[in-house]
Amino acid sequence: MIKLQYLPVATCIWFLSTFIITYIIAVLRKDVPYFLPYISEAGTFPPESCVFGQLMNLGALIMLFGICVRYCQVKHDIKTKNIRLHPKWNTVSLKLGAVGSLGISMVGNFQESNMLGIHLVGAIMAIGVSSAYLLLQTKISYAYLYARTRSIPKWLFYLRLLLSVPLIPMLIAVLILGGLALAKFTGNSKRWWTEEDGGYTYRIASALLEWILAIMIFLYVYTFKNEMGCIEFEGVCFKINDRKQENDTTENNGKQTNRIKPFSTEKPHTH
Repeated sequence: MIKLQYLPVATCIWFLSTFIITYIIAVLRKDVPYFLPYISEAGTFPPESCVFGQLMNLGALIMLFGICVRYCQVKHDIKTKNIRLHPKWNTVSLKLGAVGSLGISMVGNFQESNMLGIHLVGAIMAIGVSSAYLLLQTKISYAYLYARTRSIPKWLFYLRLLLSVPLIPMLIAVLILGGLALAKFTGNSKRWWTEEDGGYTYRIASALLEWILAIMIFLYVYTFKNEMGCIEFEGVCFKINDRKQENDTTENNGKQTNRIKPFSTEKPHTH
């Protein structure tokens, strides 16, 4: 039995550590300038690209697991009438979260120096779609203000509102500023962009906003810590059929079923 209270904390720490580790490796190897490279720019060249890709893939799985846990929690509270919310919002949020998690993996696997188009699509999925997911979670959080049990305080709702509403406008600003920087660039190496190359201020502003965006997203994830304190993970249950049903007319009389939990020391019961 594992308590999931610290899953949001682990998710937040995992991604921020990923960004910092790859940044340090890239700067020490002189693959990027030390002052405000883009997050994924620090994970473009090996060996840091290998570290970045591996950690982002694992992080995407951790994120997706947390999204599924949140979906099940909200689904339970809707079913038990603990909150008043149409189930479609919960379903849509699950789909958006899954797409955002896929985008995180794409950003890690498709470096901008190799496949820029796919990398940008992944970045928009990872940040843009994830931002939409967080906006929807803010709407769901509003329902928890009036929950019969496990309601959230108003300050937490307003904090999530403050963190989620600016995300999409900030992403648009990142893209616009990055485009303006490229349009004004006159140098030879975009990796070693200097003030003399043109568009430098736009580039720095774009990269700074990207870092702030990432921090805001994972701070938002961190805020689910207390809400997941009541959830425990007992493992996945597999069902094993020892006999195949040979005759559809026998109403499962000859069917033997065992349920086994992974990593359990209990032996399956036979009938």
